[in-house]
Order: sequence, then structure tokens, then C-alpha cells
Amino acid sequence: MKSAGRARPFPNRTEAMSAVDDEIGIEYAAARPPENQRRLEHMDDNPYRTPQADVEVAERPARSVWWKIYFVVYMLLLVMSLPDLLLDAGTGVWDFVYLPFLFAASLGLFGFVFMKRIFTAPVWLPVLVAVVGADILYPYLTDVDLSAGMSETAYLVSAVIGWSLSIPNYVALYLYSKPGNPIWYRQHAGTAGAPDAGGGEA
Repeated sequence: MKSAGRARPFPNRTEAMSAVDDEIGIEYAAARPPENQRRLEHMDDNPYRTPQADVEVAERPARSVWWKIYFVVYMLLLVMSLPDLLLDAGTGVWDFVYLPFLFAASLGLFGFVFMKRIFTAPVWLPVLVAVVGADILYPYLTDVDLSAGMSETAYLVSAVIGWSLSIPNYVALYLYSKPGNPIWYRQHAGTAGAPDAGGGEA
């Protein structure tokens, strides 16, 4: 008669299968990647996923402080000259027609100096031509006494100084009108250096 307390040399079939299942389960759990990793792998295998590019987004360059000083001086002289231009006894229609050209020149200068997108680049070349034309014609069309009692020599010197101060404005408008100017380039991740077709201030 077999003893009731004698240990069995071999486990039964059920116990053996259970032990094998436990061992396989432990190995599977150890080999299985973490949940986040499996999700990333699944995303990498997605053919509809938007491709990502490592692009360094460049910042817009800033203008020299001299351009900003010029802008301030230009605007001060412009504001100081407006009362004489509009309140003079000889003020007429041409003086008021001339005002939009002054405003356009100032607006373009502001956009160029402070790197602001105003309208689009192609707009500013015709503006430049119109401003230069208006500046040339205005002395011949206005009835305002531009010499203000100065001698002919003093008036000539004043005119040269005035044109010299206007030249940087013309240069700024010309550079502002070039589509290759960094002002007209949007700087977005993945599209750095792409031209902004619509223009306009950001």
C-alpha cells in the first residue's frame, strides 16, 4: 500500500502545462516593448503620417540702428514741414494731391526699417516711381513759396540737402520692393525660407 505522504516524482499533465505557460508568459512580458514605444513604432509605420524635417528656423535680420535714426529724423522733418505746406497762403490742390505720396513714402520706409510686411513686394516699385516723380514735379506745380525768403544760393543749398535726405528713402523703397528681401520670407518650421506670396504684415 502506497504511503499517503509520498511525493510524486512527476507532475501531472495539467501542472506541467501550467508551468510552461507561466514561463512563456514571463519571457513574453520581458521581451514586449513598453506601451509608448509600441505606439511610436506604429506611427512610424503609418504611410499617411506627415513627414517631419529637421529644419533650423532662421530669424529675420534686424536693420541697423542708423536706419532707425534716419527714420526718426525723416519723420520729424516731415511733420515740421506739414504746417508750412498746408497753411501757407499759396496752398492749393497740388499740395493736397502731394500728401498721399508723402504718406506712401513714409509707410514704405517704416516697413523696410522695422521689417514689417505691408502689402506685397511688387506694390512698392510703382510706389517708388510715383514718389520720385511727385518729388520732381511738386516744386513746379505748387504755388507755395518754397524759398521762404531765402536767397537763390541758400535755396539751392536747401534743395540739395532736401534731395540728399530723400535718397535713402528711395533706396529703402527700392530694396523693400525686391521679392528676395528677407522681409517677404515667412519663417515657419519646415518651410523656412519660403516666400510669402500673400504678403501683408504678420
